[in-house]
Amino acid sequence: MLKAADLKYCFGCGKYPCKRLNHLDKRYRANYGMSMIGNLESIKKSGIRNFIKQEKDKWTCSTCGEIICVHEASCVFCGSKRR
Repeated sequence: MLKAADLKYCFGCGKYPCKRLNHLDKRYRANYGMSMIGNLESIKKSGIRNFIKQEKDKWTCSTCGEIICVHEASCVFCGSKRR
């Protein structure tokens, strides 16, 4: 049986998606417009390298080029709204 420490991603667990992850996903979709479960499904489908590239493109400010925090509605460096 796999131990939690042996899992690389939640989707490797027999309880995926668990109650805790579903709750977190629901909150992040409502508050920040992103899905934890969606991210995990993307990693499972395309691999971590492709996911990171997509996320870097998605979360890079188109105005100043800095990384935008998921918890903020706009770039903390220049004030531009998130895409």
